[in-house]
Amino acid sequence: MISRATVSNVPAYPKKVPAVLIATLTTLVIAIGFVVTKELLAAPMGGVPMRQAPAPSEEVTSRVTAALNAIRHKTAPQQPAPVPVSSLDDVTDTLRHDGGADSCVAVFGAAQGMDTSWTALKIARALAANTRVVLVGLGSTDSAIRATSNEPSASGLAELAAKTASFRDIITKDRQSSLHLISSGQLPTDRGEILVAPNMATSFDALARGYDRVVIAAGAIFGPDLEAIGSIAPHAILVAGTLTDAGTASARQRLLDAGFADVTVLGGSFADDAAETAAAA
Repeated sequence: MISRATVSNVPAYPKKVPAVLIATLTTLVIAIGFVVTKELLAAPMGGVPMRQAPAPSEEVTSRVTAALNAIRHKTAPQQPAPVPVSSLDDVTDTLRHDGGADSCVAVFGAAQGMDTSWTALKIARALAANTRVVLVGLGSTDSAIRATSNEPSASGLAELAAKTASFRDIITKDRQSSLHLISSGQLPTDRGEILVAPNMATSFDALARGYDRVVIAAGAIFGPDLEAIGSIAPHAILVAGTLTDAGTASARQRLLDAGFADVTVLGGSFADDAAETAAAA
């Protein structure tokens, strides 16, 4: 038989209202913790909101753009400027009116094997209309001189260099104008051998003093003797023919590097002019 004392020590079940209150508080705490955790995770490191970087100023933008343009301009391949090209009339007019500043003029061909003596003949004939002009052939570049001379078998520069002929023996006349002619000679002598003769520099100096113009049919722009021609004739006329702009610029620079003070580029192909002049001779 159970005593009353024992029954009074048995705990009673908790009340309903306190239990509900405790559960509500617990849920509220969990919800607050969830919200706080979410905000902390969404914020940047350190919990400080990040500010948007300011836009660069116009001065900075312009400097960067200028620097980029300078880099592009520096690294882009530079196209060579086109070489000014003159016509045959322009060349003769310039030589006729420049007061004889350069009495000796050398006519070159930009390509190997180009015979420029016919072009030199046309220039010399145009100048000879009102001045005293002599056309001189160097080496094998004197086919026009031999074709138009009144004495095609006369001696020339080769014989003058060998001292077997004098100026009186080598100067002939053009059959169609007042132009005087001097061929390279009858001896098989190339341009370089003629130019290195001890008396050749003084001979060209004497021609420059005796004539208003000395036009030299100098041949192609190849060979180690370009500097020797440049010392005689400071003004060069370059017959470009059908060369490209780059090829013409390179040929002109070769003459300038050889010591010519001035180089005039004569454009176009003169093959038809040569044939016409030869037929008329």
